[in-house]
Amino acid sequence: MQYNEEVLYWKNEIDDAKKREKKWRREGESLYEMYDGERPNETPFNILYSNTQTLSPALYSQIPRPAVKERFPKKDNKGFTVVNPLTKAVAQASNQMLSYLIDSNVEGFEKFHDSIKAAVTDCLVPGRGVSAIQFDAVMDDEEVEWASIVANTKKYNRFLHGFATQWEKVPWIAYEEFIDQDEAEEKFGKEIADNLQYTVSDENENDDSDVNKEKKTAPVY
Repeated sequence: MQYNEEVLYWKNEIDDAKKREKKWRREGESLYEMYDGERPNETPFNILYSNTQTLSPALYSQIPRPAVKERFPKKDNKGFTVVNPLTKAVAQASNQMLSYLIDSNVEGFEKFHDSIKAAVTDCLVPGRGVSAIQFDAVMDDEEVEWASIVANTKKYNRFLHGFATQWEKVPWIAYEEFIDQDEAEEKFGKEIADNLQYTVSDENENDDSDVNKEKKTAPVY
């Protein structure tokens, strides 16, 4: 297949990122098999599971409560904080908005609490927990009918980043997603969707539906 220069650059970047993590990802899969009790003969007493269940609540146990306030409040000549009515109102509105967003259960979307719990487990078992915050909206004739900020957990082995020795210097990050042809056509148009290569992916192995296990998808980044 012929790639243009920009596509070839990103293909090489993604391939390099996968090569750097190949051994670590393989070890992560092995650790999750142990954590899930899939190796009873090798680990009859699953200390990894019990240790993880002990450490997890220490890292995260309940939904956090927002605390929005003025960063540098003004003080009078006696050292008392001067309350600005506008700043106070903005802080109260922000606190209420954030409390709603992280505690609401929007149908069809992941709960914030579940997302963070999943990220903590990924952090403790293979060693990387990833969660994203995304904006989603329902549009009607270019007008917004509904919009919200929702949580979206990313699997530890579906997250990629460019090479760097410090996080602040990471040049790019990417999420690997698997979509079928209908989804590809909806997102990218028929021409691009028809040129993607669709195969049965191991992403479907844990799906309870026999139909989805045979579903052909293509990876996009």
